Amino acid sequence: MMETSEERISASTECLGYDSTVDVLTSLPPPSTSDEVIEVRVKRIRRKPRVSVKLQYPPEENTPDTTIELFSGENLRRAMLTRGIKLNDALSRRFDSGGSGDCGADG
Repeated sequence: MMETSEERISASTECLGYDSTVDVLTSLPPPSTSDEVIEVRVKRIRRKPRVSVKLQYPPEENTPDTTIELFSGENLRRAMLTRGIKLNDALSRRFDSGGSGDCGADG
Protein backbone atom coordinates (compact mmCIF):
# COMPACT_ATOMS: atom_id res chain seq x y z
CA MET A 1 0.00 0.00 0.00
CA MET A 2 1.64 3.23 -1.13
CA GLU A 3 0.70 6.79 -0.28
CA THR A 4 2.01 9.88 -2.02
CA SER A 5 2.04 13.40 -0.61
CA GLU A 6 3.78 16.56 -1.83
CA GLU A 7 7.30 15.54 -0.89
CA ARG A 8 6.89 12.08 0.62
CA ILE A 9 6.14 8.65 -0.64
CA SER A 10 5.48 6.08 2.04
CA ALA A 11 4.91 2.37 1.94
CA SER A 12 3.72 0.22 4.83
CA THR A 13 5.81 -2.84 5.72
CA GLU A 14 4.18 -3.51 9.07
CA CYS A 15 3.79 -7.24 9.87
CA LEU A 16 5.10 -8.33 6.49
CA GLY A 17 7.47 -11.22 6.01
CA TYR A 18 10.88 -10.82 4.42
CA ASP A 19 9.82 -11.37 0.80
CA SER A 20 6.82 -9.04 1.04
CA THR A 21 8.93 -6.34 2.71
CA VAL A 22 11.52 -6.53 -0.08
CA ASP A 23 8.74 -6.39 -2.70
CA VAL A 24 7.30 -3.21 -1.15
CA LEU A 25 10.73 -1.55 -0.86
CA THR A 26 11.70 -2.39 -4.44
CA SER A 27 8.37 -1.02 -5.70
CA LEU A 28 9.29 2.48 -4.51
CA PRO A 29 10.34 4.91 -7.27
CA PRO A 30 14.06 5.68 -7.59
CA PRO A 31 15.37 9.05 -6.36
CA SER A 32 14.78 11.85 -8.86
CA THR A 33 17.96 13.76 -7.95
CA SER A 34 21.24 12.91 -6.25
CA ASP A 35 20.35 15.28 -3.38
CA GLU A 36 17.11 13.48 -2.57
CA VAL A 37 17.04 11.80 0.83
CA ILE A 38 15.53 8.35 1.22
CA GLU A 39 14.34 7.45 4.69
CA VAL A 40 13.27 3.89 5.47
CA ARG A 41 11.37 2.99 8.64
CA VAL A 42 10.66 -0.68 9.15
CA LYS A 43 8.28 -1.54 11.96
CA ARG A 44 7.72 -5.07 13.17
CA ILE A 45 4.77 -6.04 15.31
CA ARG A 46 4.15 -9.75 15.18
CA ARG A 47 1.99 -12.00 17.24
CA LYS A 48 4.12 -14.06 19.60
CA PRO A 49 3.78 -17.76 18.75
CA ARG A 50 2.27 -20.14 21.28
CA VAL A 51 3.40 -23.68 21.95
CA SER A 52 1.31 -26.56 23.33
CA VAL A 53 3.20 -28.85 25.70
CA LYS A 54 1.79 -32.24 26.65
CA LEU A 55 2.75 -33.33 30.16
CA GLN A 56 2.77 -37.06 30.82
CA TYR A 57 2.94 -38.43 34.35
CA PRO A 58 4.33 -41.79 35.49
CA PRO A 59 1.69 -44.56 35.34
CA GLU A 60 1.89 -45.19 39.10
CA GLU A 61 0.61 -41.67 39.80
CA ASN A 62 -2.72 -42.33 38.03
CA THR A 63 -2.75 -38.71 36.88
CA PRO A 64 -4.19 -37.97 33.42
CA ASP A 65 -1.96 -36.31 30.83
CA THR A 66 -2.20 -32.52 30.79
CA THR A 67 -1.63 -30.03 27.97
CA ILE A 68 -0.50 -26.49 28.77
CA GLU A 69 0.02 -23.55 26.41
CA LEU A 70 3.15 -21.42 26.64
CA PHE A 71 4.54 -18.51 24.69
CA SER A 72 7.49 -19.48 22.54
CA GLY A 73 10.64 -18.99 24.62
CA GLU A 74 8.82 -19.01 27.98
CA ASN A 75 10.66 -20.78 30.79
CA LEU A 76 9.08 -24.24 31.03
CA ARG A 77 9.86 -24.85 34.71
CA ARG A 78 8.49 -21.48 35.78
CA ALA A 79 5.41 -21.90 33.61
CA MET A 80 4.66 -25.29 35.15
CA LEU A 81 5.09 -23.97 38.70
CA THR A 82 2.81 -20.96 38.09
CA ARG A 83 0.12 -23.28 36.74
CA GLY A 84 0.26 -25.34 39.96
CA ILE A 85 1.99 -28.38 38.50
CA LYS A 86 4.16 -30.16 41.07
CA LEU A 87 7.55 -30.96 39.64
CA ASN A 88 9.03 -33.12 42.39
CA ASP A 89 7.97 -35.49 45.13
CA ALA A 90 7.31 -33.39 48.22
CA LEU A 91 8.45 -36.25 50.46
CA SER A 92 11.93 -36.47 48.94
CA ARG A 93 14.66 -34.41 50.54
CA ARG A 94 17.86 -33.18 49.02
CA PHE A 95 20.91 -34.94 50.39
CA ASP A 96 23.21 -31.90 50.13
CA SER A 97 21.12 -29.18 51.78
CA GLY A 98 18.17 -30.78 53.50
CA GLY A 99 15.88 -28.52 51.48
CA SER A 100 12.63 -29.18 49.71
CA GLY A 101 14.15 -30.82 46.62
CA ASP A 102 12.41 -28.54 44.11
CA CYS A 103 15.54 -28.00 42.00
CA GLY A 104 15.71 -24.26 42.38
CA ALA A 105 15.12 -23.21 45.93
CA ASP A 106 17.76 -24.13 48.43
CA GLY A 107 20.74 -25.49 46.85
